[in-house]
Amino acid sequence: MNTVGRACALGIVFGSAACSSDLGPSGNPAGEEVATASFAATSDWTVVPTENSGTGDNVLASVSGSAENDVWAVGQIIPDDSANVTRTLAHHYDGKKWTPVHTPNVGSHANALLGVATHGDKAWAVGYYFDETFAGRSLVEAWDGDAWAIADHPQVGHEDHLTGVSAAGANDVWAVGWVRDSAGTFSTLVERFDGGAWHVVPAPNPGALGNILYGVLARSADDVWAVGQKVGTHGPDEGLILHWDGQRFTESPSPSNGANSAELLGVSAAPGGPVRAIGDGEDFTSGTKVVAEADSGGGWIREAIPARPTIASRASSPWLAASRTRWARPSMSAPETTSRSSSATTAKNGLASRARTQTPTARICSPAWPR
Repeated sequence: MNTVGRACALGIVFGSAACSSDLGPSGNPAGEEVATASFAATSDWTVVPTENSGTGDNVLASVSGSAENDVWAVGQIIPDDSANVTRTLAHHYDGKKWTPVHTPNVGSHANALLGVATHGDKAWAVGYYFDETFAGRSLVEAWDGDAWAIADHPQVGHEDHLTGVSAAGANDVWAVGWVRDSAGTFSTLVERFDGGAWHVVPAPNPGALGNILYGVLARSADDVWAVGQKVGTHGPDEGLILHWDGQRFTESPSPSNGANSAELLGVSAAPGGPVRAIGDGEDFTSGTKVVAEADSGGGWIREAIPARPTIASRASSPWLAASRTRWARPSMSAPETTSRSSSATTAKNGLASRARTQTPTARICSPAWPR
C-alpha cells in the first residue's frame, strides 16, 4: 500500500477540502460530521531572503522558533562536490536575517533533517541518513546554544526514520517516525528525551499491514499527540491519531475519508484552541486534496476550509518554511531509494504547509510582525 498524496499548495492552514468521490452538498463525504473552520485570513505574508549553499538544491522541510529573534529551519542540500547525496541543512533567524549554520552528517551517503523543535535556547532536529549498506537510519541532532551535534539515540529495526519532533520542555522532547523490519513491514516509532538520554516509547500499531507516524505535538508530560497513517487488510488507508496520557499511547479514531485513502502529516494547537491535524487524501476523481481534523473534546471531527485557503497569521508562530523542489515520502510498499526524498510538513501553533514546485531554491515566508 502506498501512502497517498504527494503535495499540497503552499499556504494551507488547518482545514480540509473533501477527498472522497462520495460527497455531500458541502463537498465532504456524505453523512460525515464537518465543522467549518474559522481562521483569521491575512494577505501580509512576504518571502524573506535566505542564503543558498552552493548551486544544488536547497530544501527546507520544517521550522520552529522560541522567540521572534530565535527561529530555526532545517532540511537538506545537494552539495556541489557530490550530486549523488544530500547533506543536512539548518538556517537560523536572529530577528534580522536568516543565516546558514553548520550541521554535522553521518557517514558519506545521504543525510536529511525533516523536523525541528525548540525550547528556550535549545533545539533538536530529526531525520535520517543512509548507512554503508544504504539502509535508512534515524538521525537526531541537538543544538546546545553554540553548535549542532549528533545525539545518541536508539536505532531499531532493519531501517528507521524520524520525521517529526516536538518539545514540551528542555528535558521532555518527543520524536516520531517509523521503523521497517526485514520483511518490509512499517511500524510506528516514538522516542523521548528525558534530559539525559533518548528512549523508545511503545506505541500502538492498529493497521494490520503497516503504520507510520509523521507529526507530533508535545503539550505537556501527559499530553502528547502523534499523527500518521495506518494500512489495513481491506482499505482504504486511514489517518492515524495517537495520544499519550502520561502512562501510555492509545489510538483516537480518525474520521473516515469515505472510500478513499487519507494520511495525517502534521499536528498542532494554537494557544487556547483545539488540537488540529492536517494531511491529504486521495480523491480518484480529482486527485489529492487537503484533509483537516480537530479534537472536539468528545472525539475527532473533520473540518472544512475555505475554497481558497490562506495562511492564518500568528505572532507566536510566524514562519513558514517551504521548498521549491519536488517532494516525496516513503512508501509502505518499498523503502526510500532516492536521497532527495523527504517528508515536507511544517506544523507549529496552528500553521501547516506543504509545497511542490520544481525550482531548487529554498524559500522562507513570514507575515509582517504586528506593531
